[in-house]
Amino acid sequence: MKHILYSILISAVIPGFSAPAMAQSASDPAVTLHAQTSPQDFRQRRAQINRSAARNNQFINSQHARLKCGKGETRHLVIAGAADNFSSSGNEPTIKSARVAANPAAGWNAGLSAGFDNAQADRKIFSHLVLPANVRSGRFMIGVKTLGNSLQSNDSINVGNLGVNHGDNVSQYLIDTGTWKNRYNGSGFAQNLTNFSANFSAMAMRNGSNLQNYYRSSGDTILDVYVQDDHSVDYVAASVCAGGDISQGDSKKKGMTWGLRDPQPEPVNGVVHLGCNDKFGNKCEPYKGDTLCKTKLPILCINPMRLQKPQNLTESRWDKWSGGIVGTTNPMAAPDKLSVANAACKAEFGNGWRVAQHHDAAAGRSGWMFSAYGNVGTKGKRFWTDIDDQPNGVCWNRSQ
Repeated sequence: MKHILYSILISAVIPGFSAPAMAQSASDPAVTLHAQTSPQDFRQRRAQINRSAARNNQFINSQHARLKCGKGETRHLVIAGAADNFSSSGNEPTIKSARVAANPAAGWNAGLSAGFDNAQADRKIFSHLVLPANVRSGRFMIGVKTLGNSLQSNDSINVGNLGVNHGDNVSQYLIDTGTWKNRYNGSGFAQNLTNFSANFSAMAMRNGSNLQNYYRSSGDTILDVYVQDDHSVDYVAASVCAGGDISQGDSKKKGMTWGLRDPQPEPVNGVVHLGCNDKFGNKCEPYKGDTLCKTKLPILCINPMRLQKPQNLTESRWDKWSGGIVGTTNPMAAPDKLSVANAACKAEFGNGWRVAQHHDAAAGRSGWMFSAYGNVGTKGKRFWTDIDDQPNGVCWNRSQ
């Protein structure tokens, strides 16, 4: 039908060109509309579309310009679909990523789907963007509007990794009557008519993290987008900062450390208490690091064995039993790869050992402190420690 529409549009503006005769169809209002449009009305409509498309592209470019990259990072703009204000001319198919196409068991991956600028209700829109390697931050953009269906209030958009079970590592936000009102856990959108955008860091995922942390830590280069099912999508886009791998080459880069805490209220033989803030008055900074990565400190290691809590060990709201055994390595500058830090623990203590991390308390993924069997030696008062949801708080790259 796209080709027939193209003939009708051409005949309206080029003298001497005749479109093939065709019957108007009530079931295809788009064809009827264009068949009944006069040359003057069409030119006005085409000018309106061009102006709207220009606004859409201006919006994308302005959001791209707003993204500020760090030292050594490069800004990239990736777009799927033409920002043409939902124009029905041309053919703009949407394409599922290979991982979404390979996941037919999920119910949301079944049913009727459509391309960009779709005008039919009850159609699912799948698309994806191929991002550069080593994404550090980003801004997501989409052109979307309601189709006016009464069921639109239960529509949703999913952004992130849709190759896993529905809800894992995926951001989901409802679209309510064509406008997004303070979604992403209260963080507002930049909005221009049917254009919306939000920073990756403001896009909270179902697992409690956010899209920026996911792409920083996972090394994923695919961004899946799924909109269902009474909305039309004009385009999807992402402006991202990539590269500038954080390593010891950055002399000002800092990582998080933990220290030894006094047991409260009484000690239990063989048990050590560790935490962000230690008994010597030192404090940690889990969000941006507290100690220069070039500083030589022991690595805090743990074997998470799920051992039973000692009967006389008293827990607090934050100080929870980890179920593990801890120890420390010889002092070293913080590795620039998590795999190297884990290997140092394994080399020191054997299989099953890795870097201890901020959320190793067994009960409810508590953070900030925990207790364990073992000891930390006498070679340092602070120890390199991991935190799995704050990539700016550690010296190492988690994806390597």
